[in-house]
Amino acid sequence: MNAPLRHDIDDTDQIRPHVRLCHLVLREALAAGFTAVELAAPPGAPPTARAQSGGAWKWFMAFPAGVYGSLVAHLKDMAGIPPEQREGQGTILVRLAGQDAAITLRARCNEQGVDELVLTLPAKAVAKGNGRADP
Repeated sequence: MNAPLRHDIDDTDQIRPHVRLCHLVLREALAAGFTAVELAAPPGAPPTARAQSGGAWKWFMAFPAGVYGSLVAHLKDMAGIPPEQREGQGTILVRLAGQDAAITLRARCNEQGVDELVLTLPAKAVAKGNGRADP
């Protein structure tokens, strides 16, 4: 198995919208110090992300239904999981504000056949703006 590639999480205008959304999810989750993020598409509701902080889950973000599949496929690709593979686990290595972080991604398929993801984030979050890791 090949070593995971490190992805720079940036704000450039030259990236596609679903990639920019992916970077936003990762950047905000790391900056907020979340320990996990779950992306899900419940039946009859818009796709959402909820985040875990201090042991409690809370609403984090909602996504347009038309972008959710591309977002999930890109995150799986970043983790080294083929987008067509319904279940699996991989690692996303990111660099944000000069700091490296390893994010574990677990993919699963819900009862309706829709991919859902759980991202497990490192214990130390990258602080917004100062490039240092929070204690």
